Amino acid sequence: MRGILICAFFIVFPIWNAVRTELSWTHYRIISRVENPQHRIHYIEHSIKGNWNTRALQRNMDSQYLGRLLKFPEPKSKEVSNSIKDPYIFEFLGLLSDISQTETQIESALISHLQQFLMELGKGFAFVARQQHIVTDTSGFFVDLIFYNYYLKCFVLVDLKTHKLTLTKKN
Repeated sequence: MRGILICAFFIVFPIWNAVRTELSWTHYRIISRVENPQHRIHYIEHSIKGNWNTRALQRNMDSQYLGRLLKFPEPKSKEVSNSIKDPYIFEFLGLLSDISQTETQIESALISHLQQFLMELGKGFAFVARQQHIVTDTSGFFVDLIFYNYYLKCFVLVDLKTHKLTLTKKN
């Protein structure tokens, strides 16, 4: 069995001294199962940048992490790559998927699992507020969750909706 794993590893990573030392053998064993060579490179980069352990790597691969990334134009500085995922997968909340959840239930579960939620959002997010009252020229409303992304240098407002969003005409 061990010989088969080493052979599979060698086929996927033929240049052994080009392998990044920041990742463990288990990381590479998991990544070697990815058929697309470009995806393997991306998972290696994201694992190192995000400091993913092997469970986080496996979870992100199982939840199609790369397919859920929305890309933004690269910044002039190559240090930071900005991205946001769509859609988000919240299986870590433990909510039953066959039952319709209320926005309040989802919000409470997210707050209870804030660390996992921040990991799902991605790199650069910081929690700011919950149920923040926002006033505009025409009305006031409450935003469920507010985060700040220090890479994008902007606030990210999350207003949870469990039903289809509808627009109302202004009189």
